[in-house]
Amino acid sequence: MLYTNKQLVSKGFDHRIAVKRYLYKYLNQKKEFKRLKPHEKDYLFGWMRVSYNEQGKPAFDLYEETEAQEYIFFNIVLTYGEDIDKFEGPIMGPHGKLMDEEIRKDHAFFDKYLSIWKKQIEERNGPYLSIIAPMLYQKLKELKSVCSSEDEYNSRERYCYGIFFYIYYKSKLLFEENNKRCLIFKIKEFDFVINIYTFCHIFTRHYVPSLNKGLSISMNSKIPYIDVNNFVETLKGLIVLYFNEDDSLNIATEYMLFKFMNDPYILWIKYKRMDELSKNMGFEVRSFYKCEEEADISKFDGKKEIILSKGCFCYI
Repeated sequence: MLYTNKQLVSKGFDHRIAVKRYLYKYLNQKKEFKRLKPHEKDYLFGWMRVSYNEQGKPAFDLYEETEAQEYIFFNIVLTYGEDIDKFEGPIMGPHGKLMDEEIRKDHAFFDKYLSIWKKQIEERNGPYLSIIAPMLYQKLKELKSVCSSEDEYNSRERYCYGIFFYIYYKSKLLFEENNKRCLIFKIKEFDFVINIYTFCHIFTRHYVPSLNKGLSISMNSKIPYIDVNNFVETLKGLIVLYFNEDDSLNIATEYMLFKFMNDPYILWIKYKRMDELSKNMGFEVRSFYKCEEEADISKFDGKKEIILSKGCFCYI
């Protein structure tokens, strides 16, 4: 690893030197480039995607670069959203409005890589896919129950596979920088773990309304205190704030209660034995969502309200 993600996004960082170093590895040291972390490859490909040559044309064709296939698929999902069903314009790309030829190219690439992604899901190899695959299949089962026709299901299935790849890609950006593939922090004598399961579960169930349309699932609003682009660290910060006020943490603790801009939220944790803690016990962060069911809302009854910051309260 040449640079951490924090360095790459920090103000005042010299991007010219970083790009030069990464590009040299990409062009001349392929084996070393393959060993770079996902956030580093994403950084370079992002720069290559918007680079022009002296003739004013794109300097690189990432569609032909083996190492960039995941990056291209991720960006197609990001660019087209729900339109990945039909690939119809007008669509805005990194260089402006996409031409019909560019849309056809994206469509062809998406269809080709989708079959690769489906095969990866079926095989469930590795720490990410072993967690994401069961979530995806459960989501497809839920979608099938609310679709009124086969055409509607086929369209939503295609979108579902695309969104789950997006979350898979984002989770690797977040966790591969750390060899443990998680964030571990301590509160009192207890270890807390935010891991691949935490991120994928919360995002696939509570952060993509278009994916969960028609399903009876609570959707999180935009919360000023949770940065979805820095989700792991800001979620940790929220937990730390809570237990700065509540000193009753023990192995039986199961949840934390909050209100953001008057909306009630619950954050679930579970004390368990975890691989990330070398089989030792600790708290895994399990879920975080806006409360809509009476079973969750009633948990606020009789609790003391404590202000954490403007518009942010916890209940103890």
